[in-house]
Amino acid sequence: MARIEGSVEIAAPRQAVWDLLADPSRHTEFGTFVAEVRLVTEGEVREGTVYRERSGPAFMKSWSEWTVTRFDPPRELVHASKEKSMTAVGTWTLTEVGSGSTRVTQVLDSQLMPRFPTLGRLLDAVFAKTTRKETDRMLRDIKRIAEGGPSGSSMS
Repeated sequence: MARIEGSVEIAAPRQAVWDLLADPSRHTEFGTFVAEVRLVTEGEVREGTVYRERSGPAFMKSWSEWTVTRFDPPRELVHASKEKSMTAVGTWTLTEVGSGSTRVTQVLDSQLMPRFPTLGRLLDAVFAKTTRKETDRMLRDIKRIAEGGPSGSSMS
């Protein structure tokens, strides 16, 4: 299983950052990985909410289903996916670091091709660099949006 971690300090209150992260429909605004999100569960997002997203590296986007498995506002948000091609758990932890500032830590534990562990480990290694870069890009975009920066995905 591969683990990709990143964190960023954001000059915004924890609740404002939480409101951004806890809305799966906004995930298309972070980085370039998520292209489309469709909520399956109706109503407000909560533990048990299910959504589908079309995501992946540039030309390899595919649909996957995610479930919110932990919803602890405004501290921790966990989403999990179990597909034939991948299993993954994404965790966002929000920590208040000062008056009006929040540290967001993002951890992605994933395994490609879980039915074929040897192949999965090889693919995890191949895509690790891309996933790390995308995690950094997502965190920069979350910071920019939460701090009220200009719209549009950051490409640097």
